[in-house]
Amino acid sequence: MHNVNMKKLPTNISDFEKLITEGYLYIDKTKDIYNLISQSENYFICRPRRFGKSLLVSTFECLFSGKKELFKDLWIYDKYNFKEYPVIKFDFSSIKASSANKLDKALMEIVTDLADQHNVDVSKFSDLNGKFKSLLEQLHKSRGPIVILIDEYDDPIVKNLRDLKLANEIRCVLIEFFKAIKSENKYLKFVFVTGITKFSKETIFSGMNNLFDLSLSVHGATLLGYTQQELEYFFKDYISIMAEKEVKSIENIKSDIKNWYNGYRFSVEDVRVYNPQSIINYFFEKRLENYWIETANKQLVLDIIKKDPNLLRTIDQELPDKEYLTMLELENIQLVPILFQTGYLTIKEFYYENPKTKEGIYYTIKTPNREIEKTLDRYLLIAYLNVDFGRSGTLLRQIYDAISQQNWDIFFNKIQELFANIPYQLHTQQESYYHSIMQIICSLMPFTATSEISTDKGRIDMVIETDNNIDLFEFKFNSEVEQALKQIEDRKYYQRYLALNKPITLVGASFIKSKNSFEIKWLAKKL
Repeated sequence: MHNVNMKKLPTNISDFEKLITEGYLYIDKTKDIYNLISQSENYFICRPRRFGKSLLVSTFECLFSGKKELFKDLWIYDKYNFKEYPVIKFDFSSIKASSANKLDKALMEIVTDLADQHNVDVSKFSDLNGKFKSLLEQLHKSRGPIVILIDEYDDPIVKNLRDLKLANEIRCVLIEFFKAIKSENKYLKFVFVTGITKFSKETIFSGMNNLFDLSLSVHGATLLGYTQQELEYFFKDYISIMAEKEVKSIENIKSDIKNWYNGYRFSVEDVRVYNPQSIINYFFEKRLENYWIETANKQLVLDIIKKDPNLLRTIDQELPDKEYLTMLELENIQLVPILFQTGYLTIKEFYYENPKTKEGIYYTIKTPNREIEKTLDRYLLIAYLNVDFGRSGTLLRQIYDAISQQNWDIFFNKIQELFANIPYQLHTQQESYYHSIMQIICSLMPFTATSEISTDKGRIDMVIETDNNIDLFEFKFNSEVEQALKQIEDRKYYQRYLALNKPITLVGASFIKSKNSFEIKWLAKKL
């Protein structure tokens, strides 16, 4: 029997006080928070969207506002003094900044409102820096050291990356903003800044170079995201519900969740965390689904991938260092750091350039989990095949229906329709090229599609396994399609699947490419 007092799932809530007072589930991060505020006073952290940054900022706000009663059942409750400080918070994601002037004006309005809330007069200044410095000076004089919380500092830049001139103008406003904070540091108790991306210190944080960067620090490794231990403890009842629903063991459910949503690593310590938003949505919707694709920086990443889709093929060969992963140059945004900072890639392993002195850390990187793999495959499909997001979804659905119905005419007609969108210059005269795109297409389906499966007589190009069928594929390029089908039969690739007691179909396909035409020839045979 499940706990009738199970906490509600906070599907779209980032207000700490609301979570606590209205009975929503809160994963207790207050031990990590306590360790931070005990060690330093100025922090920055870069994390992907929907990773809990706003909730963390809201938690700091309640903590430094002295709202001790909200922390009653949490780790920090009897370990911190909950002294009240004046708190100033900026949420840049809520600011509409279609120009540098509008951003400057919006910030001045926020500062003026904050001054009114704290009974401070800043009217004698007409510029942002003057008003902001005056607010800090007067507020400190009347109430003591100040806490500044800044959420999604880079949002105005990220939203305007398609217009570099505008993005640069906005960056200049942010530089002056942070300079004002740094110049008044003597009045500050604590500063915490979050963002999705980190633009180089020389251009954004040059005015505030005393921020300790938690982005790849062991001190920030579990601050955002859920650890395996937290998942199993705080979601215990929800995991049991899913086990009953899916008629699976608890361990199998945990394995499913781990494969789909775990895998993010943010430090040299091998500690991995789950994407919080995906976990919450999974338990709320009660199904494994790609929730990330609805919230990620889709257009930004698509724009970069479209410039050269082939770059993603060699991602696993990259050996970036910390500086490369954590810094972005606005004028020359590179694929690997933007994919890492926005959550599409994570740390796999690290090694030292000089193991004896432990100098020069380099990383290997990878996609964190199945959810992200499917998201990137969808983006690759759009980039390679030159179709928009909606159209790609329609074609994928038609291909899925064709496989489910074992209708190979429709299947290959739709595949050919997709291939027809590929710009001529992207085609390569290699079987592996067409094979890889077939794998991308089929990996987006809600069934198992696996490539390059080794047998004692060779490798099967691709296997699709649905609830009712197993389909074995052999691909050729500019060859007779009969050769593809004959290879499956002669090498008896199907033998390893006979024990599954499902109908097996052998499918041979040949991609025929000439200077002026492209077609797919195919043959299928039921075993």
